[in-house]
Amino acid sequence: MRLYTRVLLAQLPALLVILALVVWGGQTVDRLGAESQRILAQNYRSVLAAERMKESIERLDSAALFRLVGSAERAAGLVTEHEAAFETELRIQASNITEPGEAESVERLRVAWIRYQSAYDALLAAPPADAPTVYFSQVLPAFQAVKDGAQEVLAVNQDAMRRKSDEAAASAVAARRQWLAGALVGLGSAMLLGAVLSHRVTVPLGVLAKTAERVGDGQLDVHLPSAGIAELDALASTFDTMATRLREYRRAGEGELARARESAQAAIESLVDPVVVLTPEGEIRATNGAARRVLGIASGQRLLDDDGGVGTVLQRLLSAVVSTRAPVIPADFTAVVLVETAEGERALLPHATPIQDAATGTVVGVTVLLQDVTRLRRLDELKGDLVQTAAHELRTPLTSLRMALHLALDERVSGPVGEKQQAFLTSAQEDVQRLRALVEDLLDLSRIQEGRMVLHRESVPAGAVLEGVAGAVRAAADAAGVEVEVEVEVEAASAARPVSVDKARLHLALTNLAANAVRHSPRGAKVRLRAVAAEGVTRFEVDDAGAGVPAAERERIFGAFMRGADAGGPGAGLGLYIAREVVRAHGGRIGVTDAPSGGARFWVELPE
Repeated sequence: MRLYTRVLLAQLPALLVILALVVWGGQTVDRLGAESQRILAQNYRSVLAAERMKESIERLDSAALFRLVGSAERAAGLVTEHEAAFETELRIQASNITEPGEAESVERLRVAWIRYQSAYDALLAAPPADAPTVYFSQVLPAFQAVKDGAQEVLAVNQDAMRRKSDEAAASAVAARRQWLAGALVGLGSAMLLGAVLSHRVTVPLGVLAKTAERVGDGQLDVHLPSAGIAELDALASTFDTMATRLREYRRAGEGELARARESAQAAIESLVDPVVVLTPEGEIRATNGAARRVLGIASGQRLLDDDGGVGTVLQRLLSAVVSTRAPVIPADFTAVVLVETAEGERALLPHATPIQDAATGTVVGVTVLLQDVTRLRRLDELKGDLVQTAAHELRTPLTSLRMALHLALDERVSGPVGEKQQAFLTSAQEDVQRLRALVEDLLDLSRIQEGRMVLHRESVPAGAVLEGVAGAVRAAADAAGVEVEVEVEVEAASAARPVSVDKARLHLALTNLAANAVRHSPRGAKVRLRAVAAEGVTRFEVDDAGAGVPAAERERIFGAFMRGADAGGPGAGLGLYIAREVVRAHGGRIGVTDAPSGGARFWVELPE
């Protein structure tokens, strides 16, 4: 028998039970709906009429009171409106008698209403002096009788609605029990037949699963027995065919794999720079001729820690790539590895790229290319030497020129100076000052690039550091109309905590950040300097009120000679670079985010 037929027969009892439940449920819903409609049609309209009559008789009683106090016009309006409304609802109620005793209640209400009308007419005819007596002796008792009659009609219909609602709820409970019993019978039948069918199907499927495991382990010489079910027998035949083709593909694939390995090795061998392929465990999987010649390593070896040499660098790159699953690309020549070869010392710049499994994304290997940058590094050194030499050569004449301009502006030395001459000399003095600042930046850049920046650490309160920075930029801030604020009260504990830093170097770095903040803030704005205690670090923050730094530029602006897209005024783009290198020399971090004020927040974190 086909599996389709077996499954269909197993589902048939459940389908029949479901069909019966659907038909029975539809009838039950129709019956409950009809009961609800009956309640609404028979009783709800009477309840509504009784409520409205109670409201109308109360308004008529208000009209009687208005007449007693002399407001005849308001009384007449209420009588006209609510007398007609009461008559209308009374007729509706008289035509909607549905409950036992309801007709008698309506008749009593009608009699009470007629009496009320007579009493009200007596009130109208009574002299003003006798009106209160008529109201309390005739109108008020008649009003209460009408109200009680309406309440009696209301109570009859409300009791009927509650009774019918209870009957409908009891019917729903009985229907739910019947439905549950039918569902249990159908479910039990389906489970019994399903269990029998499952046993007949799962046994051959278990054999198929075990055979598939064997195929997955590489055992392709398998054959599945007949299961006695047409579909499973067809699946077994297809599985046998698949195993046969896999055996053929294996034989063909082994040749293809060998050729791919040869091609990959040939591609690696053609590179002039050393290439090393590593496993995540640190084994050297493959190398090219340049790696074997320059580094002296070959495939099959394991990485060794050689105290800062190539082995240490490769181990560090392997750990970084495996942990982050991202390539490691050097930012500058500080990552260079120096290697002694027969041709002399070579400078190799390592680049590491992960080899990831296409299915799982896990790192199965790392390729390290050690780019020979010996000539480029030498050119960079020559460039640094040229910058240093030019800066040194410019420093002395600029100092002399600065002194000469200062003396020329001093009338006690050079005599009276005209207004135009003074303007020219002042402009020249400012230009010389900017050139001198540029020369100092270039000298700092040279010292940083040569690794000659030596830190002289001392313990300095963080708040005192910020106060010094604020004093250094306050003159420029006053000229720009910007207020500099040091928040030592808000973070008093952290601001008073000392940090071990090179005071002059840190002052230079933070002053560069504060000067940038003043320059980019509009007139009337505030520049805030803060010291914040964080876990294991002291954090300095400089907030401005400028346009902020776009996310795409937040890494680039810390490079040498880099300036933001909206940078204005003079400058060589070295301030942020020098600040970054000073912070790095302290073992800290520097970055920029959006400030709460809408500008930029430059932050520096220094370890305790």
